[in-house]
Amino acid sequence: MLRLSVQALGATGSLLWGRGIGLLLLGVLDGSVVPSFGTLDQFAGILAARNEPLWFYYAVMSTLGAMIGASVHLFLPAATEVSINAN
Repeated sequence: MLRLSVQALGATGSLLWGRGIGLLLLGVLDGSVVPSFGTLDQFAGILAARNEPLWFYYAVMSTLGAMIGASVHLFLPAATEVSINAN
């Protein structure tokens, strides 16, 4: 029964089902070029409200994801620019 309801939700259900890993991936997307318009905060809030003892885990996973996404967005162009100029 639970599996059917998660499949019915599609991408949203898989992010909520993945819990911390889903927040990490959404944080990477949110911190990069692709805007997610607050969905990372909303999903973190939903998950923290569902399972209060893990609220800190969800906060850390969403923060790490955003930091990884921002780092990729910051350092990837610099790395490709150096390799283009080296040739």
